[in-house]
Amino acid sequence: MEKSEILIAAKTDAGKCRANNEDAISFKQFDNDKAFALVADGMGGHRAGEVASALACKQLHIQLQKIDWNEDAIVSTIEQINQSIYTAAQENSEYQGMGTTLILACIEASQLLLAHVGDSRCYQFANDILKPLTRDHSLIEEMLDQGLIEKEDLGKSMRKNLLTRALGVANTIDISVSLSQLDGHGLLLLCSDGLSDMLDDKQIKQLLSTPDSLENMCQHFVDAANKAGGRDNISVVLIQY
Repeated sequence: MEKSEILIAAKTDAGKCRANNEDAISFKQFDNDKAFALVADGMGGHRAGEVASALACKQLHIQLQKIDWNEDAIVSTIEQINQSIYTAAQENSEYQGMGTTLILACIEASQLLLAHVGDSRCYQFANDILKPLTRDHSLIEEMLDQGLIEKEDLGKSMRKNLLTRALGVANTIDISVSLSQLDGHGLLLLCSDGLSDMLDDKQIKQLLSTPDSLENMCQHFVDAANKAGGRDNISVVLIQY
């Protein structure tokens, strides 16, 4: 059997402070140079957050096996999923107000297509450099852009988790999409804010720099986030290319 050029591992954990896990993860590898992975972080009363993230994951997992992976098709598919989550929330009083973040990575022939909504993130680690590939759709990010707060003050802010975009909270959605080329070898890290809020860039880089199996690395990330407080659900997907 030919060895794959892409390897994927994933781990999700409720964390230390939450009774249930509202994160959802999914990935699929098709052949040596084609794969997708995604993380969704749900929100809403009762267990509605779990419903929203599970809907996003399940529907995307199905649709990504049917459509071409271009920007228009991906955006159209996510818009349809947004509408289905929004409709489910309108039709069931227990689901009202539910929504979910989304970070989706599609790799095909060394081309990376990223689509994201909310504050779940994607990082690239290559040539000993850690590079964020997404910008949070959050109030804090808007305040940074407008110069209303300094990056050094982020730890003091109470607005870190106030999102400006999320799937399912309205019948329309603005999706950020980017295309880039994956040259050479490296790692992609997809994660929910339960990881990125607990670990800074230096800690993330250190964990990505430590050689191990992808499965063990995922566990190390979860353990480190829990050791730092584990205040939220923790999800991590690692893609080696």
